Amino acid sequence: MRVPVAHLRGEAEYFHQLDVELCDKIFRRAEFKEKRQRLEESLKIHEPAVLDALTALNYDASSATLVFIVPLIQVAWAPGPPIRAVRKHIIALASRHGVEAGTPACERLSAWLDRRPADDFFEGTLNAIARFVSSLPPLERFAVRDALVSSCREAAAVHCRLLSWSHRICAAKRKVIVEISRRLETEPQAPV
Repeated sequence: MRVPVAHLRGEAEYFHQLDVELCDKIFRRAEFKEKRQRLEESLKIHEPAVLDALTALNYDASSATLVFIVPLIQVAWAPGPPIRAVRKHIIALASRHGVEAGTPACERLSAWLDRRPADDFFEGTLNAIARFVSSLPPLERFAVRDALVSSCREAAAVHCRLLSWSHRICAAKRKVIVEISRRLETEPQAPV
């Protein structure tokens, strides 16, 4: 943070402070670009807006595989903490997508299942997914959207089956799934 000129001992100190701030800004920008490039390589996504949004949400190469798991976590948290069976289901699904036990990605996944991420995180991730999906060719777009919504329904069904609801999904989870599906069908919002 820049100190007002009156509080500095002299001109040299003032310009030194500006140099420090500029160097810090350049370093942060280079770090952001490097993180974004590693994320691009991990996800094989080449949409700059999507990569910028995911990088801003603190995704990196180690957590890239979790991007498409986040909507399931959002469903799992509706209306309250995920039960053990749902946690196991999501962890198993993540492991089929390359998330290995003991890795930083697995630790992050467990943290999200222990403590609900902020709504802004869910919103930002879903917006990035929607932007990516909208950039795909139509057949691929429908396949990705359907697979994601089906996975959300499976996670919700695990919870509801334990309640002996058979094929019904509770209203809170259904509402989240409908919103996810709706967001993936429409053009994504511009990043804020």
